[in-house]
Amino acid sequence: MGETISPEVIEKAKSEPAEFAKIFDHYYGKILNYVFRQVWDTETAEEITSSTFYRLLKALPGYKPGRNFNAWFYKIALNEVRLFYRKRGRQERLKENVLSCPPEEIYFDRPYPEDCSDPALKLEQYEQVRRMLDQLPEKYREVLVLRYWEGLKLEEIAKVLGKSVGTVKSMVHRGLNKLRIKAEKEEFAHHTQAGSIHG
Repeated sequence: MGETISPEVIEKAKSEPAEFAKIFDHYYGKILNYVFRQVWDTETAEEITSSTFYRLLKALPGYKPGRNFNAWFYKIALNEVRLFYRKRGRQERLKENVLSCPPEEIYFDRPYPEDCSDPALKLEQYEQVRRMLDQLPEKYREVLVLRYWEGLKLEEIAKVLGKSVGTVKSMVHRGLNKLRIKAEKEEFAHHTQAGSIHG
């Protein structure tokens, strides 16, 4: 997810609004896209991101220097996403199942195939992965998004989720296996359907 902001800025931000603005500018796009990948709605993602920064502002005085700021901040964001789902219910949101922004407004932190420069094609691939992720248990979905879309290290994810590094490794492995199985099933279903159409 790139370089973290300097410890000096973080410490000054506890009392100086101008320094907190630097944290906002540095992290806003990252947190907004992370939240978007959890709720798949731009307006909702913006609201949750705003509440995440508000929580950060309130919690910042208690931040201890030397603590992993990236993991700490992502944990705040994850808690806000979980709070959203507790209030609204994940199944209700899944019924909508529609992305609410055009492809050019989505940016991809993690590498995509170099030949995939078409925004519409990117969105199609994004949507395919989204559907499969939404079918995974929450614990696997969370860890895979943090690892492969946000690019967090295993140690950071362990801090975000409050688990050991070994547990996180196991969750990543199991989550990838479940995702692979779903991808194979989708591909089989697609070829079967195509065969029945052209047969």
